[in-house]
Amino acid sequence: MTDIDGSATPARKRDSEGCRMSGNCDDALSFGVTKHSMGRATAALKITYKDPAQLKPRARTPRTHTAKQIKQIAASIKEFGFISPILTDGADGIIAGHGRAEAAKLIGMNDVPTVRVDHLTPAQIRAYVIADNRLAENAGWDRELLALELHVLSVELNFDVTVTGFETAEADLLISELNEGTPDEADDVVSYAISSGG
Repeated sequence: MTDIDGSATPARKRDSEGCRMSGNCDDALSFGVTKHSMGRATAALKITYKDPAQLKPRARTPRTHTAKQIKQIAASIKEFGFISPILTDGADGIIAGHGRAEAAKLIGMNDVPTVRVDHLTPAQIRAYVIADNRLAENAGWDRELLALELHVLSVELNFDVTVTGFETAEADLLISELNEGTPDEADDVVSYAISSGG
């Protein structure tokens, strides 16, 4: 596409103009150009390492963490590293990652990755604190695939599955359900003998 003077119109400009003219901005955003450029403009994410003891827990966070769960998070950090940054506001107040911050202090870490999200309004921060936890809860599990993954980890790879958050008893129960749905060789022999008249 070219402008009146014959010069080429940048793709980003064409997308935004098409959005305004058609009124169908969702279609323009679905191509990713405008959506991603808007995301970079409003939230240029930068990781900064800070002492978790200096981060301020949110006084009214509705999410709770038991001592047991904090230990589970700590075990996960030891196994995988601290690879999920804590989100903070401009005053080093924690927006998301209270459990990770407590776990880091529990195992004696003196610096953790944080991301400052200054582009959020106070109202958005309040909503995100809830959404960050609630949206994850809305997901489900494919029990068969979950059991298969736990089986591979625990039996074939001899990996400690408790770092995933599942207790050993829970993993064993899921794996047993998977095994119940898989006939063993003896069952196959009996079935063959019956079908063949033996």
